[in-house]
Amino acid sequence: MPGAKNPSDLAAKIQAALTGVQKVLAAGGKLQIGGETLSPAQIEAQLAGYLPAFKAVEAQYAKYQQAVAARTALEPEAREFLVGLRAALLANYKRGNPVLSQFGMGTGAPGKQSPETMVIAAATRALTRKKRGTTGKKQRAAIQVVGLPAVTVGGTKAVVPPVVDTTPPAVAAALAESESAATPAVSSGGE
Repeated sequence: MPGAKNPSDLAAKIQAALTGVQKVLAAGGKLQIGGETLSPAQIEAQLAGYLPAFKAVEAQYAKYQQAVAARTALEPEAREFLVGLRAALLANYKRGNPVLSQFGMGTGAPGKQSPETMVIAAATRALTRKKRGTTGKKQRAAIQVVGLPAVTVGGTKAVVPPVVDTTPPAVAAALAESESAATPAVSSGGE
């Protein structure tokens, strides 16, 4: 019996032992258990005294399982009702209203970012724009055509009038640098 660790297994073993005592030892004979000599009636009383506790737990466990099953059946309906309640409250109080927290619901307003998060986000945006080569509306507007583009139409060469350059000096220097880097170096190579 020492190996019975599961309570329901232990209850079954107690019941089996009780049945055995009633059938086999009922005629008489005493047994020595734990240093005591016990009669069949004493053994039967001892075993019978254990069983009510096991049966009470089994009965309560069955009630518990029924209660859990009833709760599980109600959960979808309760969740759906809460979604509807939240929608009605949002329609009535609007997003971000602190009254919503009194109903146990979030206000729906975005949380405030910490200064550290804002700095990291700005640096990440700048690196992404640099890597992808994208520019903003003002940077694109600052880029102007420099020089006189020549257009050939039907064998006649026409020159387009010059455009006024309003490129800021920093952008002009960057453009000049990128043009010089883009022009391949021509080697004379002795030819």
